[in-house]
Amino acid sequence: MKSKLIILFVLVAFAKANAQFDIARVEIVNIPKGGSQEIAFSRVRALFNVPIKLKNDQYLILGADYSIIDIVQIEQVEFDTGPLSDFQTFEVNLGYTKQLKNNWRFIGTLKPGVTTNSVKNTSFFKSMRLSGGLVFYKDEKETKQYDLIVGAFYNAFSGFAFPLPFIKYHKIIDEHWSYDVGFPKMNLEYTFNLKHAVKAYATIDGFNSNLIETVTITDGVIQKFNARVLVAGFKYDYTIREHLEFYFASGYIFDSTINFRDNNADDLVQVKGDNAIYLRAGIRLKI
Repeated sequence: MKSKLIILFVLVAFAKANAQFDIARVEIVNIPKGGSQEIAFSRVRALFNVPIKLKNDQYLILGADYSIIDIVQIEQVEFDTGPLSDFQTFEVNLGYTKQLKNNWRFIGTLKPGVTTNSVKNTSFFKSMRLSGGLVFYKDEKETKQYDLIVGAFYNAFSGFAFPLPFIKYHKIIDEHWSYDVGFPKMNLEYTFNLKHAVKAYATIDGFNSNLIETVTITDGVIQKFNARVLVAGFKYDYTIREHLEFYFASGYIFDSTINFRDNNADDLVQVKGDNAIYLRAGIRLKI
């Protein structure tokens, strides 16, 4: 029951349509360079969350989220991309959830955080940014075999640095098949048994950051970096033991854009990436 109460906070906090609450997770994302693809990208992410029960079916969520992001190579630009080789992001997760009437639940979250491409320069602490969201969750799985999420979120580091809607309709067809439709992710899942499941998915991903070590070019000074991708593919979930799961996803990037911006968020240079392979793998402890 606890996982049903707190799952939606995690959905908003990370803008992912996961079906469980992650107590801890380590994940690697890689976009390898190959063929005509001129951009290589990697991200290592670790997070943990702790639910704290308050009273009258209310919960407080506390946690942390840390990532290392490398833009390995961008061959289409003529300036030095060395300052883009080691981004680091740290966020604190603060959430609250409360049961409402008619199987509805309210979830609110706030994520203060910082990102930097130079941990040697402590001025990045001055550029703390806030992410967060509000959603409402209706749970009808036990009687009508569906649940519904509606709301909005803002993730300052996601690559989409403006508020986005969050909509998810999850329908259980039978003991093997289920699907999710909505935004920012859609799934069609087939569950073989308690250990193995596969799903087809489509989603957005990305990264957004200020540059502590700036780059001067002819048209100005690059002080912001933004990358976005649209990806679809297949994901495999393997339950190692109760609450512990390994997953691997392979996808194809249909559209990718990198923007180098000045301090006013005006584009100085834009790079359109070719279609590429998207790989993601991780292990998580869930409830």
